Amino acid sequence: IFSNAQDTPSVVAKCEELGIYSFTLNSSMIAYAPNTYLGCVLTDWSPFFKASVDAHSAGTFEGAYAVRGVGDDVVKAVDWSADIPEDVKAQILEVEASIADGSFSPFTGPILKADGTEGVAEGVTMTNEEVIAMDWHVQGVTTPLPG
Repeated sequence: IFSNAQDTPSVVAKCEELGIYSFTLNSSMIAYAPNTYLGCVLTDWSPFFKASVDAHSAGTFEGAYAVRGVGDDVVKAVDWSADIPEDVKAQILEVEASIADGSFSPFTGPILKADGTEGVAEGVTMTNEEVIAMDWHVQGVTTPLPG
């Protein structure tokens, strides 16, 4: 189970209780699920914020829209479980490296929507604006969107 409920241990704690693996977003929850926790997609904006504060202090700050990710060392997978086989971890790290160097985008089609219709055509890569504006789940995600 992927828990998008950052800073809330309830999901991973329940997974631990039920013996179900979980993965989290933004905050390590390993203390709440030592046996079933697979890891965390961590986001660390502190270098970006520090650079912004430093620029403001220096009088050189220029506000701008910013999108950061794996290639900027803002998003990274951490807290790897020993239950993840080394070959699988290597595959994950390989994909992470290809996202970081720009040779792969997980937002390149074909991507199907949860209802089976086309979300992104084959070979087309979504823009940052399109990703942010997504109001649909990809095929395989069954949780309904809020109404």
